[in-house]
Order: sequence, then structure tokens, then C-alpha cells
Amino acid sequence: MKVNVSGLFKMQNNRIFQVLCLALFCVLALSLSPLSSAQATEYVDAAGPGGIGSSWADAHTNIQDAIDTADAGEEIWVRQGTYNLGYQINVNKVVHIYGGFPLGGTPDWGDRDWEAYETTVDGVDGIDVAFHCFFVTADATIDGFTITGGLADGSGIHARGAGIYTDLCSPTIANCYIWGNNAVTGGGIYLSTTSNAMITRCTFEVNGAEISGGAIYVNDFVSTIITNCTFTENFVTDVLGNGGGIFNYQSDSIITNCVFSGQTILHHGGAICNNGSNPTITNCTFSENQASAGGAILNANTSSPTITNCILWGDTDLEDNPNEIHNIVPDSVPIIAYCDIQGSGGSTSWDTSLGTDGGGNIDVNPLFVGGLDYRIAAGSPAIDAADNDALPADLADLDGDEDFGEEIPYDLDDNPRLFNDPATTDSGYPPPMMPRTLTWVPTNI
Repeated sequence: MKVNVSGLFKMQNNRIFQVLCLALFCVLALSLSPLSSAQATEYVDAAGPGGIGSSWADAHTNIQDAIDTADAGEEIWVRQGTYNLGYQINVNKVVHIYGGFPLGGTPDWGDRDWEAYETTVDGVDGIDVAFHCFFVTADATIDGFTITGGLADGSGIHARGAGIYTDLCSPTIANCYIWGNNAVTGGGIYLSTTSNAMITRCTFEVNGAEISGGAIYVNDFVSTIITNCTFTENFVTDVLGNGGGIFNYQSDSIITNCVFSGQTILHHGGAICNNGSNPTITNCTFSENQASAGGAILNANTSSPTITNCILWGDTDLEDNPNEIHNIVPDSVPIIAYCDIQGSGGSTSWDTSLGTDGGGNIDVNPLFVGGLDYRIAAGSPAIDAADNDALPADLADLDGDEDFGEEIPYDLDDNPRLFNDPATTDSGYPPPMMPRTLTWVPTNI
């Protein structure tokens, strides 16, 4: 099941950090688009003839053979179907691996649809179970796959990253449905030291870790870009575990246009746990996540994230009491602006235990549509209440125009990020008299 819900707010403006990230990631983002038609392509078809992979007619039957055959820079096109592993796929070259090509005929790039033509990499082959579905050691692209069944229950690196493990590289991971993977740390993805990944338009669902990072573990000195992703019912099982959705360790990630719902953990940080980390969290919604402390977010060991234009509502402790943000003080003090946070008192009666009030905060029921739909309904106090100047650069190039310096153009539904509701009095920034629209408006109103 793929979850597709709308991000509700604008992103935080941390311009110095974003410029550095722009320089680091612009080359990676180019890989979200197909390469030149002159570039060689390897073809993979699970039901194919097992040939040399130069066309659909003589396609490889597994992805590893295509990687082994490919030269650096080549594309690998993978036809719809299930690719059972039993052993990890070693991505040790700068190749661009795309799923979502339909069965039959000779499909071209324009025929590709990763949602309609599901391409599954399953860590279970009926006998063996892979520690990792993908083991990535190069600046490669993994785009358009369902990734499931990894079980990193070994030791050392084989206890990390059951869906995807990355080591000393900066891959692009896009349009993937990552679910049902389990590890000691980093159930869905483990990003090792200096693995500056770009993760875009992915869904993380029911991934688990024993210790930390049910969906993603971001390790030492990593600056990951996570954009337009959903995190649903990921979990950590240990009584001292951390980060049901994401565990950031000494890393300064940018997390934008994401929804976190239903993560569970017995200890710290239902959705996100930051340890020695200062991520920028913007345009995100947190609801129905649960932990003993920090149902939505916990900050420890000099973690002072910047949280802007977000909704944190309905996250609880283990006794179902509202518990949105918990800071292990005095060294962890987030800066929070233009957010709707349950129990915060808003900027007029700010609860200083949450962090520094950056202005524009409210404490009013955001009026979610309901069920599993975390868009906001008509009449929500969050509509037209964000800070437009907090919009960051489009580092993930969501609109594919290769302009990485423009403001991020879309929300989680891929509708315009800036949208003014004429029926709502603007309470965000800039003021109503200025010629820019304000948003927090859902796309279904």
C-alpha cells in the first residue's frame, strides 16, 4: 500500500547550509532524470532469457548481472516483477537503476510507471534471507522499486540497513516503497559515515529496528536530503531504543514535505530522535507517533534542530498523554517558528521547555481530514499561516528543471507549494499586503 498525503507547510531557510548542500547534491539530483539517449543501457527481466542484457530480447534475469556488466554511468532498466534475492545486490558502480517498466513488448522511458508496474526487490528467496536488499558503495541511483524482506540480524555492518545499506557514498534513492525490512539499526536504510544520500518521494512503512532508526539511521557527519517522503508505522523494539522513524546521529539533515504517522518506540523520539544533530525540519506533519519521551521529536546531546512551518499534533507518551517535543536540557534547544504544536501555548503563551519561540506559533487543533489523511480540512487555523521566507532551495529538483537554486515548488502531493486561500485571513509571513501567497493549504480543498 502506497501512502500519498500532502505536506502542509513551508520549509525552513538555512541559507548557508543549503548552499553547501546545493553544491554537494546538484550532480546527484541530475540522476533523477534519464541520461542521454546515447548512453548505453542494460535491461533486466525476471522472466527473460538470461542473455547479455543489451536489449529486452536478451535481458538479464537479475539486477546483479546487469550491474556487473554495466560500465560506470550506464542506466539499468528493470521490468515489472519480483526479484527474490537471498543475497544482497552489490551496487559498487555509479550506475542508475530504474524499476517500473511494463511486461511485454519493448517499453521505452515514456512507458515507465513505477506505481502501475511494481518492481519488487525481495530479500527472501524461499530459502535464504539477505542481510541487505541493496548494499551501496557508489554514487548510484535506485529509483522506482518496492524494497522489502531484508533482515540485518547479523553483526557489524550486517546488523545495519536491511533495505539499503550505504557506505562512503552519496546515492540517490527516489520513488521507492520501502517496507517490512528489519535490522538491529536502520531497518529501512542505514547511511554510514559520509553517505550523503538524497532520498525523494519514498514511502517507509512497517520497517523495524531493534535499537535505533526504524526507517532510517543517519550516521556520523552525514547531510542527507529527505524530501516528499512518508513514514508510517515504523518501530523500534528495545526498551532503550531511539527514533522510530529517523535516528540522526551527529548529522545535519534537511527534512522537508514529509509526514510521520503511527511510529512507535518504547524510549526516545517516536518519529525522530536527534543525538548531537541539528537537522532542518520544515513543511512536515507529525501525528499519532508514540514514545516514552518526545512522541514526535526528541533532542539530546547538543541537538538544536530548526523546526519551521510544521504541525505536531496528537503525538503522545506511552500513557497516551500529549507529548510532542522533549529536549534533554540544557544543551538541546530547538528553534521553532510558524508551527502548530499541541500543548505549546503558541507564541503568546509559549512553553519554553519545547525550545526557542521563533514567532508565529499556534496551539489550535489543525483539523486533519481524518482517518489516515493528514491533510488539513477547510477552516483549519493552519491555512495561510506559514512563513514563505522559510522556503528552501529545490535541492531535490522536484520539478525536473535542473534549477536547484529556486524555491521548492511542490508539496507532498506534487501540487504548488505556494497557494493562497482567499477565504482565510492571512496570519503567516510576509504580511497580507505583500505580493506573495501564503500557504498551509491542502490540495483537496
